[in-house]
Amino acid sequence: MAFGSIFHAQSLSPAICRSTVRRIAPLSRNFSVNKKLSTEERNEAVRHANKAMKGYTQTRILAKQGKLPSKNRPQSQEYQSANAIQFSLFISLGIAFIISPILGRKIAQDDEFREKYVPDWYDFRVKPPKSAWTRKELHDQIVDVERDMRERAIKGDFTPEKLEALKQTLQPRSDLSTEDIAMAKKYGWGAIHPGVDPDDYDEDDDDYEE
Repeated sequence: MAFGSIFHAQSLSPAICRSTVRRIAPLSRNFSVNKKLSTEERNEAVRHANKAMKGYTQTRILAKQGKLPSKNRPQSQEYQSANAIQFSLFISLGIAFIISPILGRKIAQDDEFREKYVPDWYDFRVKPPKSAWTRKELHDQIVDVERDMRERAIKGDFTPEKLEALKQTLQPRSDLSTEDIAMAKKYGWGAIHPGVDPDDYDEDDDDYEE
């Protein structure tokens, strides 16, 4: 039955027929050489031949119906569109990978470019508050305080009698608890600085200032 169906399929292409014959030839030689085959061996050979022929026949039918991709068939529009999308994504990622460090350096160093092209929601810098002093402003204030203290010292505003009177006027805040007052007294919070003892003068200070 199997060999009859094989040779009956004359509508198959020559290539398929040759492949079928090459695949079935060992079975034919087995039948011709081995005269004494058992029933199980014969049935196995027949099933193998039928399975091979069925596969080739189904492949031929699907090829005629156009359900099998052909090597010579031009690519479909959907396949070409998918290739174009993949190529575009690859190019976009490559360009972004190259431009990212350059653009980041430009944004970090060029204030004019950042204010013109970078939106506020993309700016992750820690901006200083508007009321913050610059180094120059803080230096000027320290110089002014030192000058004022020197002038007041020359006028005699820091004599022991005046400092003692000033201490008497300094009263603790009314909203402080007893524990807060004790801590302030312990660490000298809110008290007048006693000044520098001449015996505590350190020669290393001159080296540091130099």
